[in-house]
Amino acid sequence: MKSMDVFVCVNISDGLTEKEAELIAGTTFIQVKGEYVWRRLDALTFDDTQIEAHYTWGYDKTDLGHVYNMTADLTTLQITVDHCF
Repeated sequence: MKSMDVFVCVNISDGLTEKEAELIAGTTFIQVKGEYVWRRLDALTFDDTQIEAHYTWGYDKTDLGHVYNMTADLTTLQITVDHCF
């Protein structure tokens, strides 16, 4: 388990759009897993207080059997990620 800062330039004080939620989720994914893995966003749910994103990922497109789940609490600005290796 480790901690890191993720910086995303969005204004969440005026409500959260789908594009902003996807940008936060995608930026977090890249920070955690890197740019050089294949990924597919399977589910994205959000409201003004929370984002949940579920990805399938792998080392190539035939290896998309790994899971990655992210929950972002927008009131505390904390993001929790669970993933397999």
